[in-house]
Amino acid sequence: MQRFFFEQSPLLVIPCLLLAGFFSWYLYRSNNTWSKNINRLLTGLRFISIFILLVLLLGPVLKLVLNQTDKPVLVLLLDDSRSVALRDTVNAKQLLENIKKSKSDLQEEGYEVQIRGLDGKLDPAEFTAGTSDLSGALRKTETDLDGENLSAVVLISDGIFNNGVSPLYSLSAVPIHTLAIGDTLKQRDIRLKQLSYNKVVFQGNRFPLRTEVLSTGIENNSYATKISVYASGKLLESKSVVVGERNFHTIDFQLEANKPGLIRYDVVAEPIKGEANTANNRMSAVIEVVDSKKQILIVSSSPHPDVKAIVSTIEKNENYSIKIHIPGVQEIPDVLTEIGKTDVVVFNQLPDNRSSAQALIDKAAKEEIPSFFIIGQQTSLRQLPKSGVPVNFESFGQWDEVSGAPVQRFDLFQIPEQTAEILGRTPPLITPFGKFTFSGEIKPLLIQRIGNVFTDRPLFFAMEKDENRVAVLMAEGIWRWRMKEFQLTEKTIVFDELFSKMIQYLGTPEDKRKFRCYPTLRSFNENQPVVLDVQIFNEVFQFEYGLPVQVEIFSENGEKKDFSFTPNPSRSSLSLSLPGGIYRYRATLQRNGKTESDAGVFSVLPGDPESQELSADFSLLRQLAKNSGGQFFTANDWTKLNRWLTDHPAPSRVRSNESFYPAIDLIWIFILIVLIAGIEWGIRKAEGGY
Repeated sequence: MQRFFFEQSPLLVIPCLLLAGFFSWYLYRSNNTWSKNINRLLTGLRFISIFILLVLLLGPVLKLVLNQTDKPVLVLLLDDSRSVALRDTVNAKQLLENIKKSKSDLQEEGYEVQIRGLDGKLDPAEFTAGTSDLSGALRKTETDLDGENLSAVVLISDGIFNNGVSPLYSLSAVPIHTLAIGDTLKQRDIRLKQLSYNKVVFQGNRFPLRTEVLSTGIENNSYATKISVYASGKLLESKSVVVGERNFHTIDFQLEANKPGLIRYDVVAEPIKGEANTANNRMSAVIEVVDSKKQILIVSSSPHPDVKAIVSTIEKNENYSIKIHIPGVQEIPDVLTEIGKTDVVVFNQLPDNRSSAQALIDKAAKEEIPSFFIIGQQTSLRQLPKSGVPVNFESFGQWDEVSGAPVQRFDLFQIPEQTAEILGRTPPLITPFGKFTFSGEIKPLLIQRIGNVFTDRPLFFAMEKDENRVAVLMAEGIWRWRMKEFQLTEKTIVFDELFSKMIQYLGTPEDKRKFRCYPTLRSFNENQPVVLDVQIFNEVFQFEYGLPVQVEIFSENGEKKDFSFTPNPSRSSLSLSLPGGIYRYRATLQRNGKTESDAGVFSVLPGDPESQELSADFSLLRQLAKNSGGQFFTANDWTKLNRWLTDHPAPSRVRSNESFYPAIDLIWIFILIVLIAGIEWGIRKAEGGY
């Protein structure tokens, strides 16, 4: 649909008609050499051209309304994990054919159909996913199709999940229909369900290792088996257990940490007679044996939820030991002595007007202890420069609400890719209002965002001052960030990464090496790639690319694998696929006739989560469909599923897009005016007018 409207009153068209008529009559009023008919034609052409030009002065605008119909989108979400095919390969192939046929049939009924795997990949052709995160797949489906006419999701699964939370806790805006596949029959099996252990222990200590043994398919029989623990292939301890008398057992071991480093412990359950699946009879744990922990001291002017948020993040790293000092509430008697033993000090809303912890701040600055300052409404802004925080405010007393946004490039450490997305949806923080300056070079991690306006003011930054490292957060209220992220994603990855890595940066001595190669994780799972990050710097510590790096990987039994890798700006990491074990690596680089090298160690935990449980869980799928307002079907009900969706069609959605074009910008009006003027000139020329 299209129509014209005017920026001025449309009644002005009448004067335009009169003026166009007058000028046309005035030009052709006298007798000319051509006939009266030709004169009338020329008068009419001149009238049209003048009238169009006068009307354009009124600012006419062309409004176009385009209506677009969106078909209802139906997603066939296939659980393409290995557990589906492990039990029955033949039925898995038939399942793919049924899905394709159902897609074709439903498209004929007016649906726009997508077939997606658990990772969001379209039209999966194999069952290769290493884990089953049903909740994450449902959430990703709705996120990817946000804004489209998503009518329903059909989850085709065996109901087994081994990653993420239960899909029963997922909230869905559309019905989730479930089509159950697989076999619910419980086969004779014993499996190690879970290992509980401390990831970090201290050398010389004894530490617990607990395993849970689950038995299924054993009726009216009892079988004796052994649960054994091995380290580097050496048997450490075995315990006997009788399965069948009950289906769940907890076995505890007490082991000794004799030497530092990464130690792999294998827990093995001896198979029983007639056991169908022995792949789940083994689990492994990699434990880091260290000499001591890094000491983190948190000093706060008063109890505050920000302190709890920081503590919850730091506690996830077992290499850290935390102590909290709150003057007048939770005190450490010899806190001044503790400063000297501390690797990092966190000062929350300090210094304050009471000078409650000024002695601690002064000693930390004097002894060059890396410090992290969180500025809040209890902070004395005037005392910050005297306390080693190089921030000078122009005004005091007013506060503002700001959000955070990551800077485009932050080279101290890597932050999660979804940082900008998560921070864009978190509540604002409270920060001092007004301008402030710095006495030194800072490295901002986050900048302040006010509404939709990105400022150049840093919100979270780090700097080096007199060979000491200092981090400053210019606001309070970060506990809301952590809660909001958990509400959105059921995890706190972004929050934990931002603050735990900043603590790690503060507590790690500066690395002056110009060539570095290190694993992104201390321990990987066998079903995920091993990633080695490579950093090459020149003499002024700028990134350098294009130099080939040789990487040697050594397994526990001495086998060596060689890899060659050339970093570039878009890819500076080496991704490998390795079986379970503990590996040493050595990376070398030839530059200016010299050899530079770096070395380290990492572990890969063996095990296949998809082989742990092969019996389908139809009850979970039935409850999921009920919770979301969907329907439950089995693998034999493809026809019923298609018929139900056909009998309950989802409505299409009509979207209207309005476009406005000023008439003076329309090319065809310009062409029309030129064409009329050209015809008039041509006739006059032909008749000898000029």
